[in-house]
Amino acid sequence: MKFSPPPENFINQTPVEKASAPRGFYKSLVLDTLTVLTAALFSLSYYLFLNDRVTFPIPVLILIIFSILSTLEVLLIKSLKRRTLVLVLEALALFLFFLNLPNGLLVTAFGLTLFFLVWGEMNGRREVSNTLEPSYFRVSRITISKIVSALALMAAIIYFPKFDARENFISPAKFGSVFNWASDVVSKIYPEVNLNGTVSDFASKLAEAEIEKTPEYKNLPVPNQEKIKQAAIESIIAKFNEQLKIENKGSENLVDIAYKIVSSKIEQIKNQFSDQFRIVWTIILFLTIRSLGVILVPLAAGLNYLVIQLLLTAGFIFISGETRTKENLTL
Repeated sequence: MKFSPPPENFINQTPVEKASAPRGFYKSLVLDTLTVLTAALFSLSYYLFLNDRVTFPIPVLILIIFSILSTLEVLLIKSLKRRTLVLVLEALALFLFFLNLPNGLLVTAFGLTLFFLVWGEMNGRREVSNTLEPSYFRVSRITISKIVSALALMAAIIYFPKFDARENFISPAKFGSVFNWASDVVSKIYPEVNLNGTVSDFASKLAEAEIEKTPEYKNLPVPNQEKIKQAAIESIIAKFNEQLKIENKGSENLVDIAYKIVSSKIEQIKNQFSDQFRIVWTIILFLTIRSLGVILVPLAAGLNYLVIQLLLTAGFIFISGETRTKENLTL
């Protein structure tokens, strides 16, 4: 017995289902691309900073943006293989403008930077997986802390070849941009402290804050107040000169004096450690840059929390639940 195939229906054909990308695929691709591009942008900004073409806040701002994007990667990208690939690309992008470094130094810096990036990634993922309702601020802080360490180490190692006896460890322009940035931060926390002026201006503020606490001072005639204030200023400047072992009448800018003091200390370290100077100063520079994390880590973590809330509100990312009612962010 022969069976004939069923007749084909050319009128009501069954539509062929087209393969579609998984949900959030293109969003995650954009996130990966932005993260790698921001790493390259940080490399460019640090290169320009070393050549006195941008000021210190520019690399710091890009570092914060890179930290936020990297933390979003930890929260949103679930594939470990994919994240490993992106982390390698990030580390490569961070050295994009420093390929002229000695090969040994470049490989060492790349390996250590990648190690810290992976360490931050693992710590962030562990925090997410071990809690039913992750604290996005805590995850951000844990991840960003290691990212700041990675970039601080990278910056210090890249500076290593510049620690030569024939060169200044840092130009006055670069030092000035860092000092002025730190001064602005201090002024916002303590408005009465102004580090951007002369030593006399700084001493005047300190003298005012000290003598105005005494009730007798307010009851004195104005000429007497001025005399007491001037005497206090001269006393502060004298103590300043004595402690720092410098000669200054108060007319010099604080940034210039700070540069002279730091340069003098560097020269002492050179003479003391001789051949080991560059290694010692690289460690000191790393610890100095890393200490900025006291400000940058909570700042970037707080901004990242706000970014997450904005993305949730805009519907760009979503909270999904697992069978154990664990919260997850998804694209």
